[in-house]
Amino acid sequence: MFRNLAWNTVFVAALLMLMIIASVTRFTELEYREQNNVLVESVAVHMETYLDGVESILFDLDEVMGDKNLINPIEIQQYAEIMLKNHKGLSNIYILDSNGIAENVAPYNENNLGLDHSAYDYFKNTKSEDLVYWSNIFFVSNSRGPLMALSLKSGDRIIVGVLDLEEFGHVVKKLVTDESSIIAVTDSTGAYIAHSNMEYVYLREHDPNYKDFQAFSDGQVRFVEIGIERMIPSVASIGSYNWNAIAYRSRKQLEKQIFYIAITIVIMSLISSIAAIFISGRKTRQISNSISQFVVGTQIISDGRYRYALERSEYQEIDVLTRHFNRMIDKIQSREEEIQ
Repeated sequence: MFRNLAWNTVFVAALLMLMIIASVTRFTELEYREQNNVLVESVAVHMETYLDGVESILFDLDEVMGDKNLINPIEIQQYAEIMLKNHKGLSNIYILDSNGIAENVAPYNENNLGLDHSAYDYFKNTKSEDLVYWSNIFFVSNSRGPLMALSLKSGDRIIVGVLDLEEFGHVVKKLVTDESSIIAVTDSTGAYIAHSNMEYVYLREHDPNYKDFQAFSDGQVRFVEIGIERMIPSVASIGSYNWNAIAYRSRKQLEKQIFYIAITIVIMSLISSIAAIFISGRKTRQISNSISQFVVGTQIISDGRYRYALERSEYQEIDVLTRHFNRMIDKIQSREEEIQ
């Protein structure tokens, strides 16, 4: 009986342990993914705030250029230089005439004055709209790396700001929570604008999972392969910029968490099972001993020896039965004495 009880206890404990591990695994995965979602939303908000600050430079410059007292190109040049120094978000500012020719360049570079920008999207799109236009990432022959521009119509002129991608990349890199995480920002084509490893930007890489993200309405894909590693992605749009913030967290980190939790559960379950088996075994033996006393007692009484009495038990039910048994023996003995 004790062996069966032990095996039943082990079976129930193992079943409960598996159910708990499955539940904890699911909960841990959901919690891990939710942390990633919170991270990417935080990145998106941070990037939106940063980009709003970059836009404000163009709006401030537009306001200055609209001042009738500041029509002198020299004064506009000086103001543009000051604004550029006070905000690290832009590397260059161009003021183009209605034909796309650069009238002012900050920082001042004589070689860039008079350059024709009319073929670029940031000029063509802004000329027909009054909103700030953010270009996708592009490349020019005389640039060491990729470029991004934002532009704003100001009267009959166009203000163009070139985003400092290196500075933008530093801002993104500061948001990385651990070495196994990847944070990136892509334009509307999936090209990297910023990445926790800026080599991907300079190498003109596109996010390999961008199309998959676009295919899901909530932007969530359960797992993706990055190189040889399996990652958990989360995606969030950045305001009205038509850009995406992407956060990848290593699946290995999740598996480590689940492994440590599972080991803890297994150890605790083993300790609990051993303790339960020991306690139940001890009680089972005590109950078995009490039942054995009843067997011995009935054999003795059947032999006519009525002076035998069972010992009291610490278990209430058995103790009641013992008292009734002893009382029965006393009555049988009394009747036997009366008959004699």
